[in-house]
Amino acid sequence: MQELFKYPDFKGITLAFVDRKPERLKVVKGIAEKINNAYKWEINFEGYSDRREALQALLIDPYIASVKKAEALLADVLDYNKQYEIRF
Repeated sequence: MQELFKYPDFKGITLAFVDRKPERLKVVKGIAEKINNAYKWEINFEGYSDRREALQALLIDPYIASVKKAEALLADVLDYNKQYEIRF
């Protein structure tokens, strides 16, 4: 996460955390928000306990210029998960 606060290009982005354990997700998101507030980086942090929900949020994000980019990203994520036997 430290890389986010090194480069001004990341100011104002939206970053989604995904963790199946809500308690852990809350802690990580809280830490990120504290750092963000200290640096005044204006990053929007989202938290999801379901990867599919996070991907759906990505697909409808207004900053995605085209559906093809989102579909390619989804295909990459699914291929990665299949390659490393990650289930969601």
